[in-house]
Amino acid sequence: MNKQFEDKIIEEITSIKNEVKEIRGKDRISNLIDVDKFNSYFIGLSVISLFIIFSYYINIDDKENWARNYLFWGSIGGKIILSILVLNYIYRFNFIKYFFELKFTKLISGLIFSAAVLYSNSKASSLINEIFSVSATNFPYSLTFTTAFYSINYIANILSIIALILTIIFIFLEINHYIDKKEFNFDKEKGIIIIFFLFFIISLGLQYREFSENAIRFKAYQLALAMDFNKKYSCDGIPSNFSVAYIGNSQQKVIINMSNSEENVPLNFENFLMNSDKGFVSKLFIVQPCFNNQISLQQGSTIIKN
Repeated sequence: MNKQFEDKIIEEITSIKNEVKEIRGKDRISNLIDVDKFNSYFIGLSVISLFIIFSYYINIDDKENWARNYLFWGSIGGKIILSILVLNYIYRFNFIKYFFELKFTKLISGLIFSAAVLYSNSKASSLINEIFSVSATNFPYSLTFTTAFYSINYIANILSIIALILTIIFIFLEINHYIDKKEFNFDKEKGIIIIFFLFFIISLGLQYREFSENAIRFKAYQLALAMDFNKKYSCDGIPSNFSVAYIGNSQQKVIINMSNSEENVPLNFENFLMNSDKGFVSKLFIVQPCFNNQISLQQGSTIIKN
């Protein structure tokens, strides 16, 4: 009786083990299918994005090309899509996914991100102060966007480092595979290596072209002229063709753009984003009180009444 009972238990345990193995096998197959599907999606969308990006750069000086404007906006979208794909690819590694799901990882990441934004803001403030010799708080629009530009520069730097490290790792893995198998086939893994290497090149381009130190400097200058300075003001004694920006909360002083030049104001967004490392930053700015006849008359009448 006990023997039959033991045999039945063993049979049930064996059956359970077989079911567990079958489930695990299905999970592994499912995971392999998901990985292959993601790799195909990653390669397909990345190739389209890279094609549009490099098509724009090839035609960047061809102003007669009717498709250049569409390629420009497509290249911006392509860079954003590539960044999203690369980050999602990295997040698929189990140890990275587990690491970022930890509570303190999110806390530390948030603190680091906040510190990076604050540092970008301080650099933007110093830059604007150096250009105009007044506090950057008087130029809220250019300060906000310049902070964003510095942040993009740092993000591009991080992404380029990640892309380079992964490219090197994948190359070593492929070399090791070639040594073991003695065969070379152009498969999805080789395509992924090429995509990461090209993404590394694009990230470097963002750091040293669109968002280089010189480019950010001229962008801040252009933004201030276009958004913070204004030709509509109530101050007397200032030529009507000059633009001014009010200084301080009381707005009793103004900084005047004496260059009176429209050439540094960007013609369009493409010109602003892509050609901002080729301009000259003028220093023809002066600060003076803002006198207004109507305000002076009101103050005078108040004094007489008293």
